[in-house]
Amino acid sequence: MITALAHVCITAIDLEATHAFYVQALGLTEHFRFERDGAVFGYYFRIDERNFIEVFGGGDAPKPAGGIRHLCLQVDDIDAIEARLAEHGVATRGKKIGGDGSWQLWCQDPNGVDIEFHQYTPASSQYTQATVVVDW
Repeated sequence: MITALAHVCITAIDLEATHAFYVQALGLTEHFRFERDGAVFGYYFRIDERNFIEVFGGGDAPKPAGGIRHLCLQVDDIDAIEARLAEHGVATRGKKIGGDGSWQLWCQDPNGVDIEFHQYTPASSQYTQATVVVDW
């Protein structure tokens, strides 16, 4: 049945700033674009051969109730992504070990979408399946 998460779609307040963030700051590749009447109105950014982020321009459209709280991207070097974000002037909340035993780092894209970066450790619940007890 379900084999993977194909993509997550984000509504962009500023499409070009969003393009710059995902391509320049995060280093994703523009896989293809969406055009209507000769104008670009969206992009597909490639994470890997099976995972994508889709973005459409939409002005200041409100987020729907029950919407996604954040987008989480798995990384293999949390320090490298933190340095890359700093090089591009992207503020982060500082890396830390989360309740699940994984390194995490947070920032926001130009549209206010919270982005979490995850680097798994041998103690990560994603590997151990241990229950996560939190105090937040």
